[in-house]
Amino acid sequence: MINLVNISIKQLMKKNKMEKLYIFGASKRLITYKNVLPFYCLSSVTDFVVDNDKAKWGQDIQLDDKRYTIISPEQMLANISKDDKILIASIHYEEIVLQLDCITALDGIDCYILDYIYACNDSYIDMNYYESCKESEYYIPPVIHYCWFGNNSMPDEYIKYIDGWKKLCPDYSIIRWDESNYDVNKHPFISKAYKDRKWAFVSDYARLDIIYNNGGIYLDTDVQLIKNIDELRRFRAYVGFEAESFINTGLGFGAEKGNIFIKKCLESYDNMTPGSYIPCPQIQSKDMDEFGLIRNNTFQYIKYGNVAVLPSEFLCPMEYRYKQLKITDKTFSIHHFSGSWLDKVNINKNREKITNRILGINV
Repeated sequence: MINLVNISIKQLMKKNKMEKLYIFGASKRLITYKNVLPFYCLSSVTDFVVDNDKAKWGQDIQLDDKRYTIISPEQMLANISKDDKILIASIHYEEIVLQLDCITALDGIDCYILDYIYACNDSYIDMNYYESCKESEYYIPPVIHYCWFGNNSMPDEYIKYIDGWKKLCPDYSIIRWDESNYDVNKHPFISKAYKDRKWAFVSDYARLDIIYNNGGIYLDTDVQLIKNIDELRRFRAYVGFEAESFINTGLGFGAEKGNIFIKKCLESYDNMTPGSYIPCPQIQSKDMDEFGLIRNNTFQYIKYGNVAVLPSEFLCPMEYRYKQLKITDKTFSIHHFSGSWLDKVNINKNREKITNRILGINV
């Protein structure tokens, strides 16, 4: 079994030059790594690029200013030594971990995963640019909306979070949306989700509709505020990254009434087959791609809809794979990734095991 190691990009850059680094996965994930790690040069520590795809063997791949000829796993095994390292650069890393675990010649060899290096990376924020994108007055009304569908009792921890909203934002109106004041049959997607008791997906649509028609700020019930959010109301709209590749409206988002980007997000559900339950980060990130989003967990300002895109440390300092907190002076809230969210995403048990191995947790 390989030895999965938690490592930062800074630590990787200090790798002993006597140890060879094999990057496993000649993937788009690898080619576009500069989007997330713009200040680092992987080619300075990389010796070989490996891939399972026979069609890629012998082909060249460009990494920074260097070209590598892609080799097969068998070629790697013929040359690798016990002190060498492997970096998995595929989004399907769990399959590769299982593959490498079964090769006895690799027992004990240190192995890193690019996605986890991304998760450890500190985002860069140009605070002058951030400040210049805010308006001189408040555009988003001081209203917090949240959803609670299904007629179930609310867990005590959620009630505690909502009480925290009231304490930190005492001048805000806080509105609960449920079956008593929201039409769950107003759109085929939400109607089907409600009938299937997919409460998180009901909220995915309802939150967009509520903000578009009313303006204000939406928070999931598992969001814990840690400071007042007035500052964010000086944007005409804002959303946040949950990690390096996806924005997530469940973290909390806000907009003035009638924002055209929120309308665009709503319209995406018009083209979806009712019952096709795709998590909202995938849908809304794709919507924003169209208007120039760079998926690299940095502050960005999208002119279509005047949307500020906030790095994860603002609204999501707890990385969803690690469940570890990295709170900074820029953090407004913590999304705890609990409750119905866990029903919405079928968590891959292999990935969960990999995370536990990396963190040294015996489960």
